[in-house]
Amino acid sequence: MRLVRVAGGGQPLPALHAGGGMTRHRRRSIALAGVAVALVLTAVMRGGGASPAADPLVQIVSVRRPLAAGVRIAASDLAVRAVPSRWADPHQLTDPEAAIGRRSAVSLSAGAPLMDAELAVTEISGLRFRDVAVRLDDLAGLPGDDLAGTTADLYLVMPGRPPHIRLVIEGVQVVGSSAADGAMVATLRVSSADVAALIEAESSGSLRLAGRPVR
Repeated sequence: MRLVRVAGGGQPLPALHAGGGMTRHRRRSIALAGVAVALVLTAVMRGGGASPAADPLVQIVSVRRPLAAGVRIAASDLAVRAVPSRWADPHQLTDPEAAIGRRSAVSLSAGAPLMDAELAVTEISGLRFRDVAVRLDDLAGLPGDDLAGTTADLYLVMPGRPPHIRLVIEGVQVVGSSAADGAMVATLRVSSADVAALIEAESSGSLRLAGRPVR
């Protein structure tokens, strides 16, 4: 410590250091602390601005038009759309084929996703259905070029004067249809209990399909 002598013979006083008494080491510590704080703030700001991972899209089946309970669902009744996976419910149908030909267990609203519980429970097992190809009346049996995915009523016309007409199956799902070389064939999806009656009707006369208009 350096002493300063006061004029007049007084006692010497200690000299003051420049900077108000702050040492070089302390100033360096404060500067380093400021740099560290700045680095931490920069890291936080960069981390907060990072974009989250994209949510993948999944396909779900929705109802195109209102359907009453007990109606057999056709392909024209359904639509598919993509939604973020976080919005999808595990009970929502993702494949329209899982619903085509089955009956609704409850009333369905237009635009609503189709849930597995909204299909008739008695038709869950695929073993209860059979696809049967039948020959139709060569002249007037097929009302359109391609009826796949639609529903129709199947009639049996037995010869006579007048001919005897009988409804065989109402609201049957048409899986496919074709007309080639004068032969008209339709593949119908029916319950296993209706297969025998369908084959018997085919051998009893001519079959005609009355297609239902798309609503």
